[in-house]
Amino acid sequence: MKRVMSLLAVVCVVSSLACAGAGEEAWEPSLAPELQAQEQRLSTTCPPVLYPPTPWVPTAINLDTWDFAGTPLLPTTSTTRSLYLIAFESPVDETRLYVYGIDVVARRFIFTGTIAKSFVGRLTQRAGIDIGQFHLTGGSRAGVGIEIEGPTPPPPPPAIDETDPEDYGPTAFKAAVDIDKVMGSLRL
Repeated sequence: MKRVMSLLAVVCVVSSLACAGAGEEAWEPSLAPELQAQEQRLSTTCPPVLYPPTPWVPTAINLDTWDFAGTPLLPTTSTTRSLYLIAFESPVDETRLYVYGIDVVARRFIFTGTIAKSFVGRLTQRAGIDIGQFHLTGGSRAGVGIEIEGPTPPPPPPAIDETDPEDYGPTAFKAAVDIDKVMGSLRL
């Protein structure tokens, strides 16, 4: 599942970059006419990437002591419309992840937290159980995006020196929106 989500994230990012870059380039008279026509078609077929406003980001909790066996991490209620778990490496401690539970459709954070990388197996197992329960109750919009190692997103301006998980809430929300867009385009 990790490979599928990574592939979906790559497809989403590449398509977003392709669409975002298509309309920004100036019309070059030195290009061949057929390339100019192709560029123009691309710029008219790719809508701009728009994100809804980021909802309020709750204070982070430490998930190292979470009861993953008995307590839902992504609980479903009658108001839950989608479930997404987003996690990426902490920019200040390479042994930890910042983790976000997000309901994109309802535009709310379910939780914000941090967790040691040694607990990632428990985290993903719990997320799988919770998403499975969500599907059983009729929910269809759910996904997981976890980047255990690799580049972390830059801190959101103007708080460049801030490194709390709450500061990365807008980045996590955009990642969840991107996954939701890809998942929505795969539905039949």
